[in-house]
Amino acid sequence: MLKTVQKSSRGRVVTNVHNSALKAFQKVKRAKMQKLLFTRLMLTMS
Repeated sequence: MLKTVQKSSRGRVVTNVHNSALKAFQKVKRAKMQKLLFTRLMLTMS
């Protein structure tokens, strides 16, 4: 029981780090996409 708890907690930490990294990557990706859309919109408006 104790072994599985330790294993799962370690795995959870790894997944948490991975998830946070993935979230940051998605945030950057989304920001880039928004910037692209915004510039495209400005080009079409002018």
